[in-house]
This record gives sequence, structure tokens and C-alpha cells, in this order.
Amino acid sequence: MKDHREFERMLAQMESDPTSRATVLPVFATLLTAHSRAEENEVYPAASAADGADDVAHSQEEHVEADRLVERLQACDPDSAEFAELLAEVAEAVTHPSRRRRRRSCRTCVSGSTTTASRNWARRS
Repeated sequence: MKDHREFERMLAQMESDPTSRATVLPVFATLLTAHSRAEENEVYPAASAADGADDVAHSQEEHVEADRLVERLQACDPDSAEFAELLAEVAEAVTHPSRRRRRRSCRTCVSGSTTTASRNWARRS
């Protein structure tokens, strides 16, 4: 959950302070990638085993979409209108209500592992 609050904080900062975009975006992208891979490696297997295969499949699709949007965002000029539009799409993809519901249900499968795992994954990368 700490990762998700940090994503929301970084997204809000990039939205409200365009001068921070060039420095915040690389950190955001790295943390999001690490978090996603940790979920895929640790949370999703447990969720699938707990009869959550449909939620896992949907979440994997959302990860692919978020990764694609962040790649497009990284290729944009941080001062452009396109950046602001893509940033809104990334925010929706990362904070979508269905993702929050699945996160709550996955916590019962693997309590607290994603934050530690994602930070460990980021250190290895």
C-alpha cells in the first residue's frame, strides 16, 4: 500500500509542479516497474492459487497498459500538453478503482510482500 500512496503522491507532484517532471518521472517509472514485477512474481501466484485467476489476468493486462503509457510519457517533452494528457492517462491506469479493489483482496493472499519485494527487485535491477 505504501507504494500506491507514493505513486499517487508522485503523480500529483508532476501534475501540480511541471518543473518536477524531469526528475520525478524516472523515479516513478522505476518504482512502478519494480512494484509491478514484484506483484507478478509474489502476489499473483498466491492470488491465482486462492481462486483469483480472473483478477490476476486483468491485473496483468493493466500492467502492460501502464508500462506502455509510462514509456510514451518518458518519450514526451515534460513541458508539452501531450505530457499532461498522458500523465492523466497514467494516473487513471495506476489508480483505477478496480485496481484498488484487487489490491485489497490480494492483501489477504500475501500480506505486505509487494513493498519489500519491489524495493528488493529495484535494488537488483
